[in-house]
Amino acid sequence: MLRRRFGVINQAADAKRFAVLVSKKPGQRRIELARRMKDLGEARGLEMILIYLDNIEPDRLLNLGVEAAVSTACPRIALDDAAKYMIPILTPPEFEVLVGERKWEEYAFDEMK
Repeated sequence: MLRRRFGVINQAADAKRFAVLVSKKPGQRRIELARRMKDLGEARGLEMILIYLDNIEPDRLLNLGVEAAVSTACPRIALDDAAKYMIPILTPPEFEVLVGERKWEEYAFDEMK
């Protein structure tokens, strides 16, 4: 699993335009985390777009012009459903690794709290 996630982080390394996915579902709506991810990316010169969705599904991300995404919704979207998406989907801790905010050795799985 870690090797696969490291591969996804590497796939997103050249992306300049990211979607930050926010679920409207109760218990998955982590707007403060989404804003933090947006600010973190923008501070590093990345274009970050907040996307609010009822259901986060592959077809809903088509035609957005993004090269990768950070999912602040259920971690399973990035971890279990990644193969369904045409772009790399990162968890917030993975995005922190990507932008150098967190070391790879400090990798942690995203958890809903």
